[in-house]
Amino acid sequence: MPEPSSTASTAPWAEPVGVRIAGLPADALDRSRIPLSTGLALRIVALDQESHADAEQISAELYALVATEQARPFKARLVGLRRAVHRGLPVAALLDRAAPPEVVGAALTARIRRHAALRQVRADEFELLERTLLSEVRSAASALAQLAEDPRFGLGLGYASPDLYDDVRRWTERERVEPGRRPLDRAAVRLAKYAARAVAKPSPLTTFAASGLARWSAHQDAAARLTGALPADLVEAGLLPLSRIAATLAHLPELDRAARLRVNPFATLVPSAEGDRWLFTAPGPSGEVRSLPATAALAAILKAAREVGTRSGLRALLGAPADLDDPAAAGRADAVIAQLLRLGLLETQLGLPDQALDADTLSGWLAAHAPDGDPGDRLALVLDDLRVIRDQVDAARRAAPAAHRGIAAGLRSGTTDAARRLGLLGAAESLDLSTPYFHNTVVPGDAATLDPDSWRPVLAELALVPCLLAPFDTLAPRRDALLRQAVSGYGEGFRRPFTLFLRDFGAWWARADAATPVARDAQRQAELRALLAATPEDADGTVRLAPDAVRELCGHWIDRYAADDRYTCYVQPLPATAAGLGVVLNTVTCGHGTGRSRTARMIDAAVGAPTSPALHAERPDRPDRPDRAHYAEFDASFGSSLNQRAAVTRYAIDLDGCCSARPSSDLIRPADLDVVHDPDERRLRLEWRGTGRTVRPLHLGLLATPLLPLPAGLLVEAFGQSSYSFWSDWPQLWRTAADVPGAPRRVARIALGSVVLRRACWFVDGGDAPARAPGEPDSRYLVRVHAWREAHGLPLRCYLRTLTPRPADGYAGPALHDKDRKPVYLDFGHPHLLRIFEQAAASGRPLLLSEPLPELQDAPARPDGQRHTAEFLIELAAAKPTAANPTAASPTTAANPTAQLPPTRERPAAC
Repeated sequence: MPEPSSTASTAPWAEPVGVRIAGLPADALDRSRIPLSTGLALRIVALDQESHADAEQISAELYALVATEQARPFKARLVGLRRAVHRGLPVAALLDRAAPPEVVGAALTARIRRHAALRQVRADEFELLERTLLSEVRSAASALAQLAEDPRFGLGLGYASPDLYDDVRRWTERERVEPGRRPLDRAAVRLAKYAARAVAKPSPLTTFAASGLARWSAHQDAAARLTGALPADLVEAGLLPLSRIAATLAHLPELDRAARLRVNPFATLVPSAEGDRWLFTAPGPSGEVRSLPATAALAAILKAAREVGTRSGLRALLGAPADLDDPAAAGRADAVIAQLLRLGLLETQLGLPDQALDADTLSGWLAAHAPDGDPGDRLALVLDDLRVIRDQVDAARRAAPAAHRGIAAGLRSGTTDAARRLGLLGAAESLDLSTPYFHNTVVPGDAATLDPDSWRPVLAELALVPCLLAPFDTLAPRRDALLRQAVSGYGEGFRRPFTLFLRDFGAWWARADAATPVARDAQRQAELRALLAATPEDADGTVRLAPDAVRELCGHWIDRYAADDRYTCYVQPLPATAAGLGVVLNTVTCGHGTGRSRTARMIDAAVGAPTSPALHAERPDRPDRPDRAHYAEFDASFGSSLNQRAAVTRYAIDLDGCCSARPSSDLIRPADLDVVHDPDERRLRLEWRGTGRTVRPLHLGLLATPLLPLPAGLLVEAFGQSSYSFWSDWPQLWRTAADVPGAPRRVARIALGSVVLRRACWFVDGGDAPARAPGEPDSRYLVRVHAWREAHGLPLRCYLRTLTPRPADGYAGPALHDKDRKPVYLDFGHPHLLRIFEQAAASGRPLLLSEPLPELQDAPARPDGQRHTAEFLIELAAAKPTAANPTAASPTTAANPTAQLPPTRERPAAC
């Protein structure tokens, strides 16, 4: 990957756009639908609605007739006729016996006969549905089985679920031998669910979706076009076990001349009442801060460690060279070094950068640095294990779908053997390797092109979204509480080393669960909701906020210190109208290359050369100023390949346990950072000691921020840009749903100009969805589901979420491990996908159904005309503040930051 340029412009048109492309074409499921049966079911629903309305009117007329004097002798029969009409029973024979024609009347008699004919039409249609449905489901199953033969889709299926792949192969073979024997087999339903994902959801996973980079290209005939470039495969071994193996190798005495030794970058000398002490973090993710007295001997050891950089070199400087005939002296030196390593003040590494670590580089390093020895010794055997891992990863790129199970077993075996040889596992223990490797699909070169003229108005409106989102920052309440806690402990205007701050407030931050918005943000949320409430729905049911109104209300809501923050918007284009291009906004994350830098790294790895364009997180086209913050990313991988990516910012924060390839001048040690209270802006900021520059830490990897080690989490959450701001079906505004007991609650689509912020959606309370009754035939259930859907205005296709019970207002952020935010594509006209809805309805849990915006048929096209669902990652800055309040108010809730802290609140367990 080329180094980030220092002169290129960061205007949107100069930056590549990320793109995620669904692996199957948009029409891949069409042949396995049941359009005839669906049409019949809808006609029956319409007939039922007409018949019901007709029966209500006939019943009313019969009720009035029964009360007349002339009908009194025939009352019992007329009541029986009325009940039959009301219950939808046959009425022709009852009509003939109920009363003389002159009593019933010609008009009512004709109406009842028409009603009887209507019921007969319904019965005939239902009989036809029963015959058609069975045949059509069998044909749908046959088409679905053919879809499983797609080479790329089959490869992804074999990787994602080897068990399902085997089940699908058995089912398809049975379908070949005995067509229609089990068309709705469980394996077929799961196959359809995976296929729907590969059609409708461009979220990266094996061959189900491909990641690439797009470029801006003027004068196109479409706002977005896919190029049809061929995909490439990238396989990565699970990084966590490799990281643990690398860390253990660095501590082996056989490698003490090759492994690097350094002082913990958190190590900070601080004064105390008992004398100066060194503060530093303990090894591992806990964030525990330890301390040692700052003695002259310790200072000499640290100085020597910085000078020599290896354990063997430090041993020599401590007076215990290897050839000295003084075992006791050597033992004392080794004991001192070992103790400092165990405590964490010193740390040893292989020197392999986290961003380059994989099975190939690790085995190569060990081959180059392991001392010559017997082929059966420990290091030789570990090297053999690493080569097994490397070779299995290489084989996975070209493997057939059925081979993935064996490859996964080989990787587990090689990794477990290496871990046992190094003492990481006991003889009877095994590693938790549920996913021993990751299969990715990328598109080298230009994966798509976008027309700047079509997108220009959309981008201007997208730039308003961060302003609108500002009062919903889920970290703001915790940051405000931390401010008041720190000022209470340290006093106004304090300055403290970050390591000391971590010691005093790290554990508190990990426990803090403040969720109530600060007063300023609560007021702004209320103002935004008032704007929404005052905005009527369009003809298409959209609450469309006017950009000028949003700019006037929200344009100054970005705090001044965050003015240079950048945002990545995940969008899908809508069909262009006379008003221009529209988009659906799925997610907003921290910008500065997030997502795109991971894609660039994967493309370069798959191609085997640095071919991707450089990404730029900062604004090198503007002159640097001392009041501008330095944005600094983490080079640590945190044991996950999701964090391996191309470098974007000039600076990186040097964390303990991390190895970076950057020059030392571009690494910021936490020991060189101060936490400063700014009384004027009433906030905490991170300052690079000696330069006076504010530092904004960034987590640009794709691992969820709550999974970061505590020191990294505190850095980015308390002092950096929020890494996750927004996702589709915006939960912060769910409370606008109208509550109608027993019916799905529709929440209107919300748009900001041409940008859809939230799809229209329907909440279904637990137990209110139509569950199949015991023994209920497929045809009756199909009609009942469509009747329920039509009655409440739900679309034929939608996205389904089966929800976890939540607090009344929704969690402030997505729950870490639930799958609520991961929708399943649902088509009520597809028999296998309908089974997925049936399972969700039977679960008794609340459901969320969202409109399918954009529709599959409106997906971007390739040159051959084939359409694929695509999502584009566009990075931009927030809109500039308006004149209403260009400086933006402080987020604190009170003039006195030492005010009483709010108690920690537990989340409610139910909706």
